[in-house]
Order: sequence, then C-alpha cells, then structure tokens
Amino acid sequence: MIRLCLALTVALALAVPALSAASHEYKLGALDIVEPWACATSSTAQTGGGFLVITSKSTSPHRLISAKSPAADKVENHEMKMDRNVMRIANSTWAWTSRPAPPSS
Repeated sequence: MIRLCLALTVALALAVPALSAASHEYKLGALDIVEPWACATSSTAQTGGGFLVITSKSTSPHRLISAKSPAADKVENHEMKMDRNVMRIANSTWAWTSRPAPPSS
C-alpha cells in the first residue's frame, strides 16, 4: 500500500469537517482518504495547512494530477518525508503515481 500525505491550503481543509471529534474516512473507488485535518490559523494569516492520507488498495496505479477548492484561489501540493529523523516538507509536482498494491496472501 502506498500512503501519500499532502499538505493543502487551509481553505481546502475547511471544506472538510476536520475539527470534529469523530474520525473521518472517505472512499473514492479503491482509494481511502483518511482523517483529513487542518490547523487553526489567525485571522490575518494568508496561508494555512491541511493534511490527509490517501491509501490505495488497487492493483492498478493511480495518479493525483490536481486539486481545487471553492474556498481558495490556489491549492498547493507539498510532500512530507522523514530524512534522517527530520521531517522535511518540499514542493512537489501534482503528477504523483501510486504503485500497485501487493497481492494479498
């Protein structure tokens, strides 16, 4: 299984009930979108961050090519990776492709 973690603008995250106490999961075909959430920002903040994990149970690759929100002019994609015990956040292209899930035994 491939887990992709995307940082989105706070506007996209606000479109999801991320601050609720209940756990949220969404499905789109073979994709699971798990626990989207966002950090609160000040009223003067120009940007914010939202997070979610996308898991694919498919044997076919999937590609994330874009995202949009009715609450924002712009949605950006950033990739988070551990690098020598330090979390790094880097700009990423939209063209992420998941690898097929391994066959279940």
